[in-house]
Amino acid sequence: MENKKNDRINWKLYLNIGTIVFFLIVVYLAGNLVRYARRKKLAVYEVSNSEISDTIRSTGIILREEKVFKTKEEGYIHNYLPDGDRVRKGGIVYTLDKTGKIQEEVNRIIESNHDAIRLESSSILDDLRVFTDSYSDSDFYMVEDTDNQLEHDLLSYTGTLLSDNKKELEKKYGKDCYIEVRSKQSGLVSYSSDGLEELTQKNLTKKDISGKVHMTDLRTNEKTKAGTLVYRLTTSQDWQIILPLTKDDFARMNSLEENGVTKVKITIEKDDFKTTVPFTCFEKEDQGYMKLSFNNYVQRYLNQRYLSVKILLAEGRGLKIPASSLVERGAFRVPEEYLTKGSNSETKNHVNLIYKDKKGKEKVRQVTVKVFDAQDGMVSIYSNELNQGDRIEKLEDATTYSLDKVSVSYGVYTVNSGYAVFSHVDISERNEDYCIVNEDTSEIRLYDRIVLNSNTISENEIIY
Repeated sequence: MENKKNDRINWKLYLNIGTIVFFLIVVYLAGNLVRYARRKKLAVYEVSNSEISDTIRSTGIILREEKVFKTKEEGYIHNYLPDGDRVRKGGIVYTLDKTGKIQEEVNRIIESNHDAIRLESSSILDDLRVFTDSYSDSDFYMVEDTDNQLEHDLLSYTGTLLSDNKKELEKKYGKDCYIEVRSKQSGLVSYSSDGLEELTQKNLTKKDISGKVHMTDLRTNEKTKAGTLVYRLTTSQDWQIILPLTKDDFARMNSLEENGVTKVKITIEKDDFKTTVPFTCFEKEDQGYMKLSFNNYVQRYLNQRYLSVKILLAEGRGLKIPASSLVERGAFRVPEEYLTKGSNSETKNHVNLIYKDKKGKEKVRQVTVKVFDAQDGMVSIYSNELNQGDRIEKLEDATTYSLDKVSVSYGVYTVNSGYAVFSHVDISERNEDYCIVNEDTSEIRLYDRIVLNSNTISENEIIY
């Protein structure tokens, strides 16, 4: 009877201990789950080798020194020069046939001259071949350009025949059979107009930037009235593109200009033309603008009023890291001769720190530091054991140096070893999302694992 009673007591005791242990395990697991749920999620990024570029894109309007000219009498216009050619002062731009007899004679020459027809057809076929070889859906503007070029071939060839047969026509119809209209100044001749020839930076409006105005071809075989536009003359190689910018882009470009940057690399996207040009920024009607100034290439875009431009602010190739992974640290600038080797090191990555013991007596101990950015005999050093105002000593001559010159250092947390290690990076290029760092002067290497969001972890924190 007594044995059975003791067995019940032992069983209850065993049952109570087992229940308590089980309960503690459950509490431990629940606590870990809660701690894991509340813990910031750690994302890791593998360092890659890549390139980035920082660009601004905008479509702007072209301003040129240009004039338009009208015919003073009615008649048939025969353009003497090909579109885009330069005319000298006093040179013939076009001829005016008052009666239409010259037009009839030119048509007769074309019909009777098979060689001329073959030459004209060959020119047209060449234009069509260029269009066929280079056209793509992304370059739809080429359809209009080719159409204008074909019409140019036909009309300009009429002017060529008129010039070649000038003596014969004068002999048959007299010297006054047509009027030669000459230019009063030199420049580039264009037979198109959009009505914006008098546009300047001063009278420019937001409506002008809209891009809704198009060039109209002034060439025709029909009889023209007095006062009809005939040609446009561009009188200078100087021209500008005015680009509207967003508030952020305007602030960036304005800041560059204020800091002494005067030129930018650009790409004109119509024909992928790359060059470097001066720029200035200005505001008008609560809109920020950027003016690109050229002193060449005006003929290249003579019949364009609007151009899409890509502005290249930065480009680089190297180790690519997310901007969110950057950690900003304060570093100290010290003379390079204050670096020393450690007791078991061949690398000068230590400094001799002066400190006071419990009795207030000054002593020296070595501190391991990260060393980077060596320039003109000075280096940047970083260590958690160093504070502003500390002094370091050069043991060779007992001279000291105070840690007062603070510089900004950037780094990332590498987690290759299971805990967060601050590693310095030397940024060569940066945009909003990514940075390119110089592998030779940084402490990270290709395929290193770094913390994606630096604010989710602390230095030396164990991650697994």
